[in-house]
Amino acid sequence: MRNLNLKCLWPCIFLAGCGAGVDPTDGTLRSNNGEQKAEETTKAKDDLVIDGKKYKYRGKAKKWEGNSPSPLPGEVQVHETAPPGPKMRSYDDLPDEALAEAMRPIVFYDDSEYILEKPDVEMAKRIKEAVKNRTPARTEGFVPPGLKKAIPPGQEGSDTAEFVIGSDDRVHLNHWSYPESTVTHLFGVGHDCTATAVGPHTFLTAAHCLIANSGQWYGWPNVVPGRDTSDIGNERPYGTWNNIARAVPQQYVGSNEDWFWDFAIIVTWGIYEDPRPGDLTGWMGIIVQDSPDPIWDRWLGLYGYPVDKTPFGSPWGHGRCCDQSNSFWFDDKLIFYYMDAVHGQSGAGVHTWDGGWPYVRIIHQAERTMWWNSYNTGRLIDSGVFNFFASMTPDF
Repeated sequence: MRNLNLKCLWPCIFLAGCGAGVDPTDGTLRSNNGEQKAEETTKAKDDLVIDGKKYKYRGKAKKWEGNSPSPLPGEVQVHETAPPGPKMRSYDDLPDEALAEAMRPIVFYDDSEYILEKPDVEMAKRIKEAVKNRTPARTEGFVPPGLKKAIPPGQEGSDTAEFVIGSDDRVHLNHWSYPESTVTHLFGVGHDCTATAVGPHTFLTAAHCLIANSGQWYGWPNVVPGRDTSDIGNERPYGTWNNIARAVPQQYVGSNEDWFWDFAIIVTWGIYEDPRPGDLTGWMGIIVQDSPDPIWDRWLGLYGYPVDKTPFGSPWGHGRCCDQSNSFWFDDKLIFYYMDAVHGQSGAGVHTWDGGWPYVRIIHQAERTMWWNSYNTGRLIDSGVFNFFASMTPDF
């Protein structure tokens, strides 16, 4: 059985900030002071343990073999277009056992696919109870020493712009400041997306960024927080993180990209411990809510890596404040908003500010067209989404 609670299981690939290196004499992983960490394991295909939970080995993972699902720069449309509407609109639509099966994580790690050994029925019950009671919850963010913390939008001296929809109002972000440092580029597999650091080991994104509707995974992405190819010589100031574990809810696969299940997590737990990604980048907090009402009068920020901007791999963002026309809800879980976005920004954490700190509230998905207008949309982080994340990482 393979256990990701090892201190360092795989050689890390960094351009900056690496806390361990590969000894060229024997291929083992050592800290910078020469201490051996752990031998690289490449052949074992046993069951996997993540944060104390057993995941059964299902076989070699199927990889995407079709054409690139992302357009090339210069070929992009203004928005991504979403597939048809949801098949499910409430967790109560499913019995506890069926909800547990739907939420069962499928994991891609080391070229292999794993699944949680048994559906977590108790988690399904917790989700329904939290949704019923609208139980508030949140995690807190972190700013590493030496990183500039951006002044909250809307306050005097803020350097974060606020714009009106109607033209392309995205601005280039400063990757040396927080929370811009947490904005993460997923690329290298023909399917460019964005993720957001939300813990020392944890990134959130959309499921469609990691796996196709057919169940084929999009290979090994480069996970690069704070990337900016316009900053020559400092394009990857917080390193490149590979050989990570990725997980999506089982119900997403084969669901025709149902937005209700379109959320995913990337974890480095047990693989990279010294340093952890968040030690370098910081991370945003998360506010969990089962009603979208408190978002209506908030500033919303959508940061990511659009493929239509040059140079490719530079971060851009758009913020909007603060009237009730800024965002509205649909079926409680799908949030519509007016911030600009294109291919490459899927999976980004749409955030608000509270008490001087940024909190992710929504996972950006795609454009959707209603009979009266078109909007960008995302999945509200409710108790179901959060419990799925918490089942995969010790960070919450």
